Amino acid sequence: MNYSNKSFNTTLNDLFNVNNVGVREFARKSGVNYSYLSKLRNGKMPPPSDDVIKKIAKAFRIPADYFLEYRLRHIYQSLLTDPDMIAALHYMSKQPATSQKRIRERFIKFVKQEVSNN
Repeated sequence: MNYSNKSFNTTLNDLFNVNNVGVREFARKSGVNYSYLSKLRNGKMPPPSDDVIKKIAKAFRIPADYFLEYRLRHIYQSLLTDPDMIAALHYMSKQPATSQKRIRERFIKFVKQEVSNN
């Protein structure tokens, strides 16, 4: 499954459209308040907590990490415990764009290989 790289409200709208479901019906299904869902869809509220994202994801039958904000929070929490990773990412961000691209491609290739090996 691919993951969304769009903002929460855009991703949520896309999911509502693809699944052809209304907000009221989805609110009953997910257990998330109708008014709150409507505000999330319209971008009038910031992305919700991980618990709410999990409820929404479960109701859509997708993993919570489909949402960019959910993944970002987990990466942030991981970075807080790993100063070496922060230093490496900072170093990469200071490199010229061509070097950043090459480093990023090698990193992504490495991660995909590690994931497939485990």
